[in-house]
Amino acid sequence: MKKELHQVTGLLWKGENEMALYRQLKDLADRRGQSISKTAKELVKEGLIREAGPDHQN
Repeated sequence: MKKELHQVTGLLWKGENEMALYRQLKDLADRRGQSISKTAKELVKEGLIREAGPDHQN
């Protein structure tokens, strides 16, 4: 798979606001000692559980 310009962890990060979010994600990943991709997946999972409730988790 060829990455597009600005693509990191399967997401496109464009503009200063999104790049600031990416830097936050990278900092969190570094603090956790994880890859950016793994940290992003965990944050998505946590957010979905919060939104949908614990009955919808796998």
